[in-house]
Amino acid sequence: MRAQAAVEYVIILGIVLLVLIPIFYYSLSESNRTTRLNQASDIVNILARKSEAVYALGSGSRDYVWINVPQGIKDYSIYNKTIKLSFYSLGDAVAFSSVNVTGRIPVVAGVYRLVIEAKDNNVVVGLANDTTAPVVISVSPSGTVRVSDITLSVTTDEPAKCKYDITDKSYSSMLNFFDGSGISHTNSLSGLTNGDYKYYIRCVDNFGNVMISSSLIDFKVNLDLSPPSVSDTKVSPINLTAGSSICVNATITDNDAIDGAWVVINTPFNYPLPEELNYTLSDVGTCAGVAGDGIYGTSISLQSVGSWYINTSFASDISGNTGYQSPYPNSLVNVYSSSGIVGNAFDYRVPDLAWNFKISSGLGITARDNQSTLTLYTLDLSDDDKNTPPSSARFYYTSVGDRYEGYILQLNKTRNEFREYAIRVKTVDSEVLPYTLIVYAYSSDEQNIILDNATTFAMNNIAVSGINRGFNEINVTKTVLTGKSNFVKLRIAPQNTMNGKVAHISEADIGVVI
Repeated sequence: MRAQAAVEYVIILGIVLLVLIPIFYYSLSESNRTTRLNQASDIVNILARKSEAVYALGSGSRDYVWINVPQGIKDYSIYNKTIKLSFYSLGDAVAFSSVNVTGRIPVVAGVYRLVIEAKDNNVVVGLANDTTAPVVISVSPSGTVRVSDITLSVTTDEPAKCKYDITDKSYSSMLNFFDGSGISHTNSLSGLTNGDYKYYIRCVDNFGNVMISSSLIDFKVNLDLSPPSVSDTKVSPINLTAGSSICVNATITDNDAIDGAWVVINTPFNYPLPEELNYTLSDVGTCAGVAGDGIYGTSISLQSVGSWYINTSFASDISGNTGYQSPYPNSLVNVYSSSGIVGNAFDYRVPDLAWNFKISSGLGITARDNQSTLTLYTLDLSDDDKNTPPSSARFYYTSVGDRYEGYILQLNKTRNEFREYAIRVKTVDSEVLPYTLIVYAYSSDEQNIILDNATTFAMNNIAVSGINRGFNEINVTKTVLTGKSNFVKLRIAPQNTMNGKVAHISEADIGVVI
């Protein structure tokens, strides 16, 4: 029994220790964290109060203080009226002074004696036995610069005053001062010409420690005086309805990197609305091609009716040179209030060319023009009943061999020359009514049709003497603008619902809205 009780006591003691040891360790750790934070807080606060006291006594006054820097300090900051010590994991200890303070606080754990000295317009904090000269830790510029006006910049590891000269000499012999008495020092130079430049730098800290060897700013000036070349400013479309978008692009090249590109557009507005707008051109995007190809573009939505002018395009390079296209293209873009209304808004034009096509068995509607039989019927199609095409020229479809017959119309105008397009067809007879046609645009090879954005065309009217002229009209603007052919070229074909049926027409025209 006694042995069993002893074992039980040991087990209980072990459990108690397992509970108490982490608690003790946590309490000790928290106490250590609190102690270190309090030490850091004491340091920044005593420095702030001592700084105010010596500043009140006037320039040249000084005082001393002992500090105990805790472990875990990452860095310090003394800037303007703020004094801060930052830990790696415990946060910051911050104090604020009523006077400007600069200087250095050691961050390695240990006991230090600091001096706090009043200068003309600030207070300097540093080691009482500071005998270390400042160190230049970074300089600029370096390498090659392409501008004539530059800024010499130097950063030191402690507050200092710095000078520079074109020859290596002592600090006292150097003639040129940097601006800044903290750790950042700058001086501007202008009017530099092509060549190599070397500037020697030496600094002195607030305790009189002077650099005995120079740091060097070494760079080369290679001026870029050539502006970017800007050309070939294009806009498409040039006729559109309000709320639609235009694509503007320009070709831009330069022997340096392009810093920015933009296009200037004259609006239809009057003051106080903007009469001129700038739009940024980008090297990538819908209207810009691919990156690095020199084509910069943008898509612009035009919301207001009127005449817009693409004034010209500009570009600037990283050397500050600006180029622009001259003479100005001043391309006109017409923005209208609404789409043309079929029946009264279109000006119908006689097609410049018209063919009856017959697609051979097995090829289907996507057959190329040079795979089909084409018969020119320009006069017949545009002569309004005077020369009705023969029965061999017709709309016809049969599912046997997937054969199509129809018409191809061409207007020798570019698709962006007008803002709206329509097709008008006069039916003289049909074995089925209504019947449905479909209108396709052509690709850039002038042989293949584009299936996207085709327009379905319902034929409801047939010519009846004295009753109905037989005209059928449809807006095909979306189809025309999808096309890639040089001129407006359309294939009008029967749909397969017209299987085995025939229809004849006597006139086909293309309508436009300017």
